[in-house]
Amino acid sequence: MTTPIEYTLTSTLAAASSAAPQPDPGFLAAVRRRRRRRQRRTTILSACAAVLAVVATVAVVDQFKPVPVQRFGHLLSPDRIPDFFNLAPPERVWPDAVHRLPAKLPDGSDYTVVDVLGDGRYLVADVRPIDESAGPSVFHPASGTVTALATSAVTAGLAEARLLMARGVGDRVVWFVDARRNGKSARELWSAPVAGGAATRLAATKTGPGTFSVAGDTVMWEEPRGAGYDGVVIRRVAAAGGPVTDVPGSTGYWLTLDGPWLTSKYTGTPFPDEPQDRGDLLNAVTGERVPWTANPKIAAARCGPTWCGGTGPYGLAALQDTNGGGYVELKDGCSLYPAMGGRLAVGLLYSQPIVWDRATGRASVLTYNMGRDRGEPVVQVWPAPGALMVLDLQAIA
Repeated sequence: MTTPIEYTLTSTLAAASSAAPQPDPGFLAAVRRRRRRRQRRTTILSACAAVLAVVATVAVVDQFKPVPVQRFGHLLSPDRIPDFFNLAPPERVWPDAVHRLPAKLPDGSDYTVVDVLGDGRYLVADVRPIDESAGPSVFHPASGTVTALATSAVTAGLAEARLLMARGVGDRVVWFVDARRNGKSARELWSAPVAGGAATRLAATKTGPGTFSVAGDTVMWEEPRGAGYDGVVIRRVAAAGGPVTDVPGSTGYWLTLDGPWLTSKYTGTPFPDEPQDRGDLLNAVTGERVPWTANPKIAAARCGPTWCGGTGPYGLAALQDTNGGGYVELKDGCSLYPAMGGRLAVGLLYSQPIVWDRATGRASVLTYNMGRDRGEPVVQVWPAPGALMVLDLQAIA
């Protein structure tokens, strides 16, 4: 990983090369080549970050239903990697997992889908440029009904509301909302029956990293506690209500993109005294721990229990085993990360959202993803002429 000292040294040498005597032209040429490689890598990473910011404008939690670890053996060998330049759309790859919905809600408003609830019902969220939604709604296209879940218990005294996440948990829906309540900043977790009815406030939380998850029938989130990169703990509460508690042993851990796993470290941390190349994963449901080590070539590694994704030295997407071996670079930029117990790889290759089923080797590309995901998504959503298309990742077979 490049350090500020390396950047300073490289820049100084390159700037002085035209004015100072050149005792070894080969040495200075190597410096210039290294600088150009870094500039190219920075450009690619900046472009990827910009695309990710557009795709994830408003956050929705990653799905943490207990998914068994999919241990397929070593599937990162080049002969198991799809041709990402020639992928079919999801409706051709996984037709049974794709839903075609009306382009707009019955009242003519735009929306996006954040979860598939079953029985022809979908959990939907507003997509207005300025989100003033205190909660999600349940849309039943067959009957043309839309049921708002944020009852007066939620909206009374609430202003400047911003929906952070929403997810179906059994026969209930849970969601986080940022707002001002009676003139004071508030972040609250609410729950309501899928069929509609009284909403229940599960927790009032501190503003922090803003990542949320669902593990079984409980909701988890990151909450600041102390200073530094490790000054965070994972909190949880049952979707039906009850006491708010810490996940045991979760101080200094962060939610991953592959639930229900937590991670103790991420590479690329800005804190110089923190280890950047290794850590361990903690299963918030079973307590199992899995160590991981970042390959020296990979940057910003994000790990699940069987493999990690990140970015290689020249901005290309890179994959590795959790022990740091099996390093593979793809032929495109940005990153893919494990989801659904490591079975799926999801993310961006340049500007295109990718879903890759590592169990079967099949993969698909979306022309555009209008989801609202922060973390592991459970659906991928994209517009089509006169329709809104939804890929239910849990239904991929």
